[in-house]
Amino acid sequence: MKQNAELQNKVTEMTEKLSASEELVLELQKELNYIVKEKLGQGEPHSPEFLSQSEHFAEIVLEYERQCQRVKVLYDQNRALRRELQRLRLQLQESRAETGLPARGLSLQGSSLPERPSPSPLVPTFTYTEMSLPVEQLQEQLQELKVQLETKINYYKEQLELMQKNFERERKDSEESFKAEMHKMEDQKRDLEETVAKYWAVISSLKEQKPMWSLELEERFEVDQARVGQHHTEDICHPGQQLDQEGEELRTQQHQDRLSLRKHMNKLCREKVEELAEIAELTMLSEKSKEEVSHPNVKVHQLGYELTGHKAGHSAQLQSQRLAEAEWPRGAEVAARLEYHQKHAACWMEVELLQQQLKASQEKLLEAKARLSLAQTQHALQLQQAKAQMNNMVSKQQFEQLQTTLREEQCKTQQLQESLHQQAEQTCRQLVSIQAEHEHLLQAAVEQAEGLEHSLRSAEAVLAERAAQLRDAQAQLSRNKLLIEDLRGENRGFAVALQAAELKQKSTEEKNQLLEEKASALKQLIGKITPASLSG
Repeated sequence: MKQNAELQNKVTEMTEKLSASEELVLELQKELNYIVKEKLGQGEPHSPEFLSQSEHFAEIVLEYERQCQRVKVLYDQNRALRRELQRLRLQLQESRAETGLPARGLSLQGSSLPERPSPSPLVPTFTYTEMSLPVEQLQEQLQELKVQLETKINYYKEQLELMQKNFERERKDSEESFKAEMHKMEDQKRDLEETVAKYWAVISSLKEQKPMWSLELEERFEVDQARVGQHHTEDICHPGQQLDQEGEELRTQQHQDRLSLRKHMNKLCREKVEELAEIAELTMLSEKSKEEVSHPNVKVHQLGYELTGHKAGHSAQLQSQRLAEAEWPRGAEVAARLEYHQKHAACWMEVELLQQQLKASQEKLLEAKARLSLAQTQHALQLQQAKAQMNNMVSKQQFEQLQTTLREEQCKTQQLQESLHQQAEQTCRQLVSIQAEHEHLLQAAVEQAEGLEHSLRSAEAVLAERAAQLRDAQAQLSRNKLLIEDLRGENRGFAVALQAAELKQKSTEEKNQLLEEKASALKQLIGKITPASLSG
């Protein structure tokens, strides 16, 4: 009885362990398929670690096949145990039937158990321990492989993301710095082009004005050289003394002209007084009146001669002034000479205006001469009338009329003298003011020429500096272009590397797909092998 109870307990225990081992084998198979599918999809097929893991996985598959063979052996042993158990149950029922004991409990227990033979108790215990050890090792190895693969995959993902971020950041920084540098260089180039255009416009205007200046200056220089050639070497060596002497001569000549003009005016006054006296004595002596009539003609000729001499003196004064202007120091600048010629032309216009005024005064003098000749003819007529009326006494009324006429003529003559004197003084003042203005304009022209020369030199210096800056900017632009070419080459290299990485990733995906297909095929093979091994 005890032996039967022990055998029954052992059979029950073995059946439970066998069912548990079958369930464990199914779970391990599912987990193995899941792990293989997951890791084969994430791994890198070209890495040596993946190759070693593939080899290790092949070993695990071989070990799994060996375990399946062992399970098959255990299954065969289990069937043998079931047959032995059935045989023992039959023996037990026969023994109970012989002894007459009720076999209800055993029948119930036997009905609850599957019909499996009961082998010896040493065989199932040994096979279970032998099977459980490789399964646990397989689980540990799979867990370790899973952890290693996840660690490496996470590391490679982080490195790849970090590399992509660094590359994007460097590319953006380089593009922004290049754009900023290009904008800066374009602004500098635009400013330099505007400045150069302005300076070229100034230079072109100066070049356009230069031929006119050069022609006028050459003409003036030739004229001045011809005039200077007429003077002595001492005058050239001492222009200041010569100018002082010429100025003193001009002043003395002007003073002499004034004195001569005053003398001439006094002389005219005396002549008019004498004419009045002569007109008063017309009634007394006819021959004396004729001489007095001829005497004013001589005076008129003298006046014309003196006016001619005054005109010649004035022209000599102008010529001396021209010589003084020609003897001006040769250190004056070209622009100053041009301004001097312009101002001198204005002075000549004023001199011509004064000459016109002088001509007008001469015309007035001619009119005075005409009136004097008319007066002479009238005097001659009066003398004839006096001769005709010589025998008759001149009436008092006629004598008063003659005196009145004489006073009127005397007043007109005095007014004419005063007007001539005023015109002469005004002419002298105008000449002095013109000379002072001429000197002032000449000084201003020299200063303006110096300022123009200084501004031209500064403009040339600034232009040279701008040209140097433009050359530096062009060199910097060429360097930037080379840098851009280098960056483009690096970008092309990065693009090629990125394309290679994409191709590598694509090939990896294809290999992963192939591995997944292999894993699925392996899974199907394992699924086919396991039922066959269990059923076999």
